[in-house]
Amino acid sequence: MRRFITTLLSVCFLFLSCQIEKLDESENALSAESESLHKKKKKKEKEAPSILNECTVIDADRSCNNQIAANFWWPVNPTDYDDYYFSSTQDHTLTFTEYSDGTANVKGSTLRGTCVVEIDVWFKDKKDWDAWSASGGTIKPEGCNIDALVKEDLHFYVIDSSRSTITASGDCGEGRVGTFGVEQRPDPNDPETPNLGVIIGPGGALWNTNADDHGLATWGWLTELPTVSNENCNDCDGKLNALTLQYNGNSEATIKVVQKKNSLIAFEGSVQPGGSFSFIGKDDKGTLGTEITIYVNGVENTKMHTSCSDPDVVPGYVSGDFLITAGSSRNGGDLCPSEIIPGERLWIFDFNFTIDCEVPCLPCKGKITELELQYDGPTADIVVKTKGKGKDKEGATIFEGNVESGHSFTLYGNDDKGTLGTEIKIYVNGVEKEKIHTSCSDPDVGPGYVAGDFTVIRGASREGGELCPSDNPGGGDDCEDCKGKVTILELEYNGDSSAEIKVETKKKKPKKGQDPMNPIVFEGTVAPGETFSFIGNDDKGTLGTEITIYVNGEVDQKIHTSCSVPIGPGAIFGDYTVISGASREGGELCPAEGPTGGEDCDCDGKIVEMSVIYDGPAGATVTLGKEDDGSDTLQTFNNVNPGDTLVGTIGNVGNWWYWSVNGSVEASIHTSCSDDILGNVDAHKSIFGNLGNYPDPEDGDNNGTFLVTSHTDEKGNTCSIEVANPNPGH
Repeated sequence: MRRFITTLLSVCFLFLSCQIEKLDESENALSAESESLHKKKKKKEKEAPSILNECTVIDADRSCNNQIAANFWWPVNPTDYDDYYFSSTQDHTLTFTEYSDGTANVKGSTLRGTCVVEIDVWFKDKKDWDAWSASGGTIKPEGCNIDALVKEDLHFYVIDSSRSTITASGDCGEGRVGTFGVEQRPDPNDPETPNLGVIIGPGGALWNTNADDHGLATWGWLTELPTVSNENCNDCDGKLNALTLQYNGNSEATIKVVQKKNSLIAFEGSVQPGGSFSFIGKDDKGTLGTEITIYVNGVENTKMHTSCSDPDVVPGYVSGDFLITAGSSRNGGDLCPSEIIPGERLWIFDFNFTIDCEVPCLPCKGKITELELQYDGPTADIVVKTKGKGKDKEGATIFEGNVESGHSFTLYGNDDKGTLGTEIKIYVNGVEKEKIHTSCSDPDVGPGYVAGDFTVIRGASREGGELCPSDNPGGGDDCEDCKGKVTILELEYNGDSSAEIKVETKKKKPKKGQDPMNPIVFEGTVAPGETFSFIGNDDKGTLGTEITIYVNGEVDQKIHTSCSVPIGPGAIFGDYTVISGASREGGELCPAEGPTGGEDCDCDGKIVEMSVIYDGPAGATVTLGKEDDGSDTLQTFNNVNPGDTLVGTIGNVGNWWYWSVNGSVEASIHTSCSDDILGNVDAHKSIFGNLGNYPDPEDGDNNGTFLVTSHTDEKGNTCSIEVANPNPGH
C-alpha cells in the first residue's frame, strides 16, 4: 500500500494531472496509513526491561590447571587447552548485566597480545535448576571445584544467537579478524552431550579456585555472519503461512511439523544436520495457525509461535535444534529477518569468569517475580503456594522441599507473566504459617523483611527490577480498611488482548448552577498484564459508589467503590486485579481478605439449589419460599445460629427465592442466573438482608444476613467459592 501511494504521488507530480483535492486525499491516506502502522508498531514494542544485576567481570584464576587468568578462550583448534586465553586489562574490560525479562548480556572487550575481541553476547530463557534439568539441561563436569557446586543455587541461560556478535581486530590469526555470529554449543569432543547452556552462580566460573565466588561459564561457536537484506519484507501480519528451517541436530533425523489446531501435519521427512526444509500452512486460510510443534524422531524438540504474537519469530530465530532462515505471513508477505543470522560454524570459544555485582534497586512494581527466603526455624518440610484464582482455589505449588535452619530457597513466578501473583502462602510441615503479599501493595517486602521464621534475602519485581531493602523489616500495616469511599484505584488488566478501556463513575444529576460532571476517570489502550490507575472526580475526590469498566465500547465489569464490599490489593473483579488503592477516610487500602467477587461459571437457566451462610440472631427459625411476603414455606431450618450453612433445595420455582428469619422476609435472591449472586458482591438485583455482616451491594452496606457460597442450576452446573472466615464479626 505504501509503495502504491508513493507511486501515485510520483505520477501526479510527473504529469501534473492530479487535482489538489486528490493530492490531499492521497496525503491523508498516506498519513492515515502511517498512523495505522505506527499504532501497529506500538503494539509490538515491548516495555524496556529493568536491570536486576550490573556486574564487573573478573578473570577466572585458572590456577588449579596451571593456566593464566582469563575470561575468554578462543582456540584455533579445540585441543589448544594451554593457549589462546584472553584477559582483562585497564583498557579492556567486560561487564555482565541481568535484566528483569529473563535475559542477560556480556559486553566489552578483552585482550590477548595485540588481538582485541569486542564482545556483545546476549543470553535468554533464564531457568532455575529444576526447570533447566527438566528441559534436558545439565552441568559440564569440569573445573577446579566441580564437586562443590550446589545445583539448586545456580541458574541457567542459553545464548541468544539473534542478538549476539563477537568482533576481532589486530593480530588474531589467519581468517580470525572481523565480526562473527555466536551460537550455543555442547562439548565439541562429544556431539551427543546434552545442552550445557550458560551456568551462573556460586562457583559458576568453574575454572576459579574459590568455589564461593559468583561466576559464569558457557560454551559456544563463532560462526560466519552472512549479509542480511531487509528490503522487500514486512513485519508478520495475519499468522505465518510458510517457513524454511535449518536443522542443526547432530545426526540425520525424521522431522515432523504439526500445527496446533486439528493436529495438521505441515511437514514430515528425513533431514540431514545442517539441511534445510520448507513447508506451508495447512489450515483453511493457508496459515500455520497460532503454534507449531516440531518433533525429532518422534520426540518433541520445540514449539514456535506462528500467530505473529512474538515479533522475534523471524529469519534468524533459533528454537531447539532449528533456525528460521526464511518465512512469510498471510497479510505481510516475506518476513524481515532479525539483524543476526548465524552461518557456518568456524571456531569454538568458552567464557569462564567471576563477577562482582552492584545491584541497583527500584520500588516494587507490577508484582514480584522472584523471592529468595531464608528459613530460621527447625528443619522442616516447606511448601509455598500462590494465591488461588478461578477454580484453582489452592493456587499453584511453586516450592516444595525439606529446608534446614539457616538455609535459603528461591521462589520464581509461574503465572503467564512470570509473577508470584498477589500473595504467597507458606506451609511448614503441612500447616499454613505465613502469608506474604507479592502484589507490590506492601512496600515493606524487600531484603530484610521478616515474616515469622522467614526473612527475605533478595527479590525482584516485573517492572521495577531488584527489590530495595525493607524500610520496615518487621512488617506492620500502614493500611486501613476502606472508609468513606475509594479515592484512588490501580488495576491490572488480565484480558486476552490489548483493548481500549474506559472507566466511568456513576452519573449524578448536577446541583443547581453546576456543570454536569464528566464521569470518565480513565480512557486509554491497555495491554494484558499492564496496570492503569485513576482518581476520584466527585466534589470529595472519591469514585462514588460504583465504577463501570468498558472494553472496546462494551460494559465489561462493575466494581463497588463505596466501601460496602471487600476491596483492596489482591481483590479480583473479572479481568481486573486490584494492585493498590486508597479511601477518603481510611488512607491506603489493606489487602483484600475473604470473597471479593463471584467466580465465572456456567450457570444456565434457573437455580435449583443454593448454599448460604447465615449471620443473624442465634436460635432462629429460617424459612425459604417463592412468595415475596413469605406466605408460603417450602423449606424450614430450625435453631439456626450465626455461621451455620443452609442448603436450600426448593428447585425451579421462578426467578426469586425469599429467605425469612423468625417470620420476617429478610432476603430476596434472584435465581435466574442473570444476577451474579455468588459471594454477594457482584449481585445487583438481589437483597441479602440487614441483620449481619455480609456484603449487600443493593443496599450499599455490609449488613447482609446471608452469604451465597454455592449454587446449582437445573442443568447440573455448580458454582462455588471458598470463604476463609465463614462468620465475620462474631
